[in-house]
Amino acid sequence: MNLTAHKRGFTLLELLIVLAILAALAAIVVPVGTRAGAMARRILCASNLRSVGELYTIYMGDHPDDRKALANEAWVPVLMPYVNDRPDPFICPEDDEPDWAWPLVTMRTSWLGGRDEDIFEIYPHWLFGDHNDFEDKPKIWKVNNDVYQAMGKNRTDMPQYTPGSNPKEYWFILEDIGDDDFLDFDVHVKEISDGTVEVTGKHWANAHARHHIIGHDGVAHEVVGTVGPLKYSVPPSSYAISSKAYAVIPGMRKIVFLDYESKYCRVLDDVGPEPEWARLNAPRHLDRANVLFADGGVEYLDPDDINPEIDNDDTEALWAPIAN
Repeated sequence: MNLTAHKRGFTLLELLIVLAILAALAAIVVPVGTRAGAMARRILCASNLRSVGELYTIYMGDHPDDRKALANEAWVPVLMPYVNDRPDPFICPEDDEPDWAWPLVTMRTSWLGGRDEDIFEIYPHWLFGDHNDFEDKPKIWKVNNDVYQAMGKNRTDMPQYTPGSNPKEYWFILEDIGDDDFLDFDVHVKEISDGTVEVTGKHWANAHARHHIIGHDGVAHEVVGTVGPLKYSVPPSSYAISSKAYAVIPGMRKIVFLDYESKYCRVLDDVGPEPEWARLNAPRHLDRANVLFADGGVEYLDPDDINPEIDNDDTEALWAPIAN
C-alpha cells in the first residue's frame, strides 16, 4: 500500500500563537538586557568613584594644611594632575552630558603680607543680601554684567546676585583695604561654550594693593590696568563633592563624593544655597545613586536615604565632618 505524505502549512491561529509567545519572550528578555547594561554602567561608575576616592586620599595626605582647596566647585582641577589631567575617572558612563566643573582661578592681593582669594568662592554670600554684611566673610562680591555696566563707580548698594540677561558673563568685585568703596580690583568672567572660561582682571588706579591673577599654568600675572583675557580649561565631571569633604578624615564612613547634578553638594551648616536635594540629586542608575565614602567604599543607595535636608541623626552622621 502506497502512503502519500501530506504537507500542510501553519494555520493563521497557530501563527498568531507563535507570535504571541515570541512577543512575551521579548518582553522578558529585552528589559533583562537593558537592566544588565545599566548594571554594567553602574559598576563602571562605581569603579570611577573609587579612583576619585583614591585621588582624594592622596591629596589629603599631600596637603594636610591646605585641604580647603577641596571645598569649592574647583575640586576637579585640584585632583586631575594626579591622573595626568585625564578626565575619564570623573565621568559617569550613564551621563551623556557631564557638567562643567569650575576651573582653578585665583586672584592674589599683596597688602600687609598678602592673601589669595578664590574667584569661585566657597561662601557665595552675594546670593543672600547686600554687600554691607561682611562679618566673617571675604570682601568679594559677584554681580551680573547688566548690574556691572549700570553701576559704574557707584558701588555703595550692590544688590543680591541674580544671573541677569546673560548668566554666562559676570564680575567679581574685590575690596582690598577696608574703606568699602569696592573700587580696587574687578574680575570679569565669561564662560565659553567650547569648555573654557575667559578671565580678565581690572586694577583701579586708587587701589591700595598689588593684584594678580594666577594663570592656569601657575604664573601670577600682575594686573596693571587690565590683564587678560586669560583662558582656563573647564574639565567635565559627573560627580559632586560634599562641602564637608575637606574636614573628613580618610578611612571614615562619611560621604565625600556622589552622583549629583551639581559639582558641589552643600550640606549641614554651610553658608550658601540650600542643597535642593529633589532638584539637584542625580540618581542615574535605575533611580539610585553611587555614593563614595571616605573609607573608599562605594554604596548603591536611594537618594532619600542620604538626603541632607531631612532632620535625621543617622543621615546627618553620614555627612557631618569630624575634623576642622
